[in-house]
Amino acid sequence: MLGISGFFNNPGSYVNKNPNALGVVIGNLLTIALSITGLITLVFIIIAGFGYMSSSGDQGQMEKSKKTLTSAIIGLVVVLFAFFITQVLMSLFNVPSFFDFTNFFNTYLK
Repeated sequence: MLGISGFFNNPGSYVNKNPNALGVVIGNLLTIALSITGLITLVFIIIAGFGYMSSSGDQGQMEKSKKTLTSAIIGLVVVLFAFFITQVLMSLFNVPSFFDFTNFFNTYLK
């Protein structure tokens, strides 16, 4: 498989012969869902930071913002792990993806 730079040089190389295959559809849906949740998590981090900065010393508002920030960071870590696991499984089952872990497996897991 090609790396991400190879994708841009030869985008047709990632086209599956059967783009409606169940694995391709599920892989694409998971990638999209995890990307959206990552963006939502980043929005919550920004909201929590803004709430903390604009609390004007109000302890209740500061605590609420700290809890929101902590939850958002934990959520981001969970989403990143889920995204990584999804990409690894897609690579193992030869489902096309923008990320190529084939070289990683061949280099580090021999």
